Amino acid sequence: MRVTYPGIAQEMHMPRDEQRKRNMRLGLILGSIALVLFFGIMVRWALLGS
Repeated sequence: MRVTYPGIAQEMHMPRDEQRKRNMRLGLILGSIALVLFFGIMVRWALLGS
């Protein structure tokens, strides 16, 4: 019995431009999360720091 994973099979046959778009979107999402966390920590230090 063969187990298939639709997401993995779909990514293997995905055109290069589509994969590039998905990678760019994921990178922007992760980068924006990192920036929000960074600025949140800086604001917390500024407000609560001595």
